[in-house]
Amino acid sequence: KLGYKMRESQIKKIPYTLILGDKEKGMYGKGYIVDDAAPDINIVKNAFTSFSDAEGNSLYVDDYSFTVEVTDIVSGIREIGYVQSAEQNSYGRKNVVIGNTRHQVGDELGDGWMVSAIDENLVTKATKTFKFTADDNDVVLTFDTIDNAFNKNDNVKSEKFTIDKTQPIIDVV
Repeated sequence: KLGYKMRESQIKKIPYTLILGDKEKGMYGKGYIVDDAAPDINIVKNAFTSFSDAEGNSLYVDDYSFTVEVTDIVSGIREIGYVQSAEQNSYGRKNVVIGNTRHQVGDELGDGWMVSAIDENLVTKATKTFKFTADDNDVVLTFDTIDNAFNKNDNVKSEKFTIDKTQPIIDVV
């Protein structure tokens, strides 16, 4: 092992006949996969704005959402955690622990996280769309994730943003 994190895996061997190009039935054997890379966390904005608030944060005048994609194709995702800080609606760390249950694409893992990709018994990609509909200032979400080899990616933040759907009031004197 020499200091690397490893998990036992199955390796499928599929022999081919060169003349006809046919696949024979696969044979399985045990093997080990080295995983020393943390899962990827990708935040995809679902809307853009050219407005900014007084502090330079992105300012949205309508509902806003972004989608978070967590990916680990080597050992699979073990846990996803996140926390929200904001002027109005902050909350402590929430987490979703992915058990050893065999999941299918489209399964809900908890709290709106969906399985987007699998490899045999591993969840290799999970996604969640975060929607914001109420006025709030200085909103930022911080994400962390752990894979099945216990590699950790933490402190990945969304952009700080503000939602202000209040109509301006103009007094004419």
